[in-house]
Amino acid sequence: MKKNIYYSTVYGRMELNKKVIGLIITLLAFPKIVLDVFLRKNMGERYYSLFVAVLVGIGTYAIIYTQAKVNMDDPSTFSYIFLAAYAIMAVVRYLEIRREPSVFDFAKFSLSSGLSYPFFKQIRLFGLKPTQRRIDVYYEPLLCFVIGVLILITVDPMVGLVVVFCSICYYLHNMLAALLGDHFVMDKIDEIICNQELSETFVQDKEVSPRQVPFFGRKPSSEQLRKAFADDVLNTNDSEEDGALAV
Repeated sequence: MKKNIYYSTVYGRMELNKKVIGLIITLLAFPKIVLDVFLRKNMGERYYSLFVAVLVGIGTYAIIYTQAKVNMDDPSTFSYIFLAAYAIMAVVRYLEIRREPSVFDFAKFSLSSGLSYPFFKQIRLFGLKPTQRRIDVYYEPLLCFVIGVLILITVDPMVGLVVVFCSICYYLHNMLAALLGDHFVMDKIDEIICNQELSETFVQDKEVSPRQVPFFGRKPSSEQLRKAFADDVLNTNDSEEDGALAV
């Protein structure tokens, strides 16, 4: 597909939005790991890091311990059981990656978020088909949220709050990742539309095309010059090239 320099220049501000969303996703990934080790298996080598998982575990313990001391108490037995289960699952997920085919042999996507459990495919909330997107964004975090609330009410408030908080982060992380995917598709569609509509808005000197593509900026008065300019804008390279207009 031809790259539309006009589209990438005028509408390039969307790239800043994507970078901000990407930063938020990166920050949300840390509390998400607390649930990832329980919910996902066979994660990618560059997606899951045992070192990061250990740091997150230490941070989780520090939060639970500090809150217990604020309440002039010691962490509950259940909190140690939860942390032990987390540590065991963190190692299990690491061993799964160690047994996987090498990513250098093109055997697996190294940034894979892993496989969800098959029973999620059997869930039909409100009669909707359980697509992978719905599992990622709704089913998995909702299950953890409910479990967290039950733990908070019946067993250990602090551990319950940790699970509830992590489930919210899990939802936000996957929702924003899905949003970035949608924007990637819309970017390609909009660029194709801009390519197709350039003759309507620029060459034929119309303010807005039938598909509502405007052209911001002044135009040469000559249709021949506008045609030459449009041909130069729709270059065939991925990067912007300098080129003189053939008039």
